[in-house]
Amino acid sequence: MSLIIIGTSIFVMLPVLANDIMQVGSEGYGIMQASIAAGSLVGTAVLSVVPKMKRKYLLLAVGTGIAGGSIFLVGLYPHFVSVCIFLLVLGLALTLANVNEMVLLQENTPAEMRGRMFAFRASINSALRPISYGWVGLVAGSILAPTLLIMAVGVATEGLGSLYLVIGKRASRPSSDIPGT
Repeated sequence: MSLIIIGTSIFVMLPVLANDIMQVGSEGYGIMQASIAAGSLVGTAVLSVVPKMKRKYLLLAVGTGIAGGSIFLVGLYPHFVSVCIFLLVLGLALTLANVNEMVLLQENTPAEMRGRMFAFRASINSALRPISYGWVGLVAGSILAPTLLIMAVGVATEGLGSLYLVIGKRASRPSSDIPGT
């Protein structure tokens, strides 16, 4: 969910990055978008041949961390070729994180609740994504260095992704070890 709340807000900044900073126009912007899609396809291909993983929370944290790092690097090195590479890695990382999140939800939700859980997640996704776009749009219009905003979004994504390590550690403990259970 951290990718929905924070990480995907980079998409609002891509046109600014393409037009105002790198000056590559709509052609460059299209290539940047295609780089994310190509990374997602690579991630899907990789995940389709990898055997079932046991440490899904760790993979979720790694995917989110790589996504945050990629976003940070987009802001740090705003040069067209490097940005396209970072966006390709971002697409791969988003796939890794999202697939693991879905698997965790499916494995940890009782069968009779799965439909409601996935509908709830889809509703939250539909509501939070435009809100994250809105806050980035507001902030982007009021700062002088949009690349700093991109870097901040990357750091925030990494920070929220690290919470998956805490959640995973807690989830892997027997319930008798968890206070209040």
